[in-house]
Amino acid sequence: MSKLKFWLLALSFVFVTGSAFSDPPVPSHFYWQNSNYFNHYVLYDFASHDYIETVDCKIYWHFKVVTNQLNTLTLFDASRGMTMQLTYDGMYLKPKGATAFTFYQKGTFDTRTQFSHYDQNNTYTGALTKQHACGWVEYLSGATSPTWRFNQIGWTPGYVDLYDGGRNMLVRLNKDSMYLRTGTNPLAFFKKGHW
Repeated sequence: MSKLKFWLLALSFVFVTGSAFSDPPVPSHFYWQNSNYFNHYVLYDFASHDYIETVDCKIYWHFKVVTNQLNTLTLFDASRGMTMQLTYDGMYLKPKGATAFTFYQKGTFDTRTQFSHYDQNNTYTGALTKQHACGWVEYLSGATSPTWRFNQIGWTPGYVDLYDGGRNMLVRLNKDSMYLRTGTNPLAFFKKGHW
């Protein structure tokens, strides 16, 4: 085999398979959730490119990104001179003038920010998307504005619970399914879906 053919074969192998020495991808750091209190979380805002902290379903603080590393997101709030680190096990704070971070809250990054649902024929029917201040919006397929709005009323590693007060409806989003309960009816399967 000629040297030219060898190098062409080697290059095509690299382009097809990728580099064996590449760094692992940076995990999603768009959403950090307090493990003990579902009304406390930090969520990336695509409009401002800030991170926004929600506490008790109210927007409290805005942060700019300092660094976004593999296991740690470091943010800064200029209004208070507060630096915050979010990791897979907690939130750490360093107030203005402090020399080190101090543990503040237990929590972790969560990738469950959008749930797509499908009918019995596996046809896409819409999606629910997490917002700031405990809000969620649902866009049905083809809609250009939210069809329904919900408040998050529960969070566990296994599911997220939403509530629509206007319809007295509870929605539970599991790993691969969506359940509904209206009024005093029992919680029942509604649609398939996924995060």
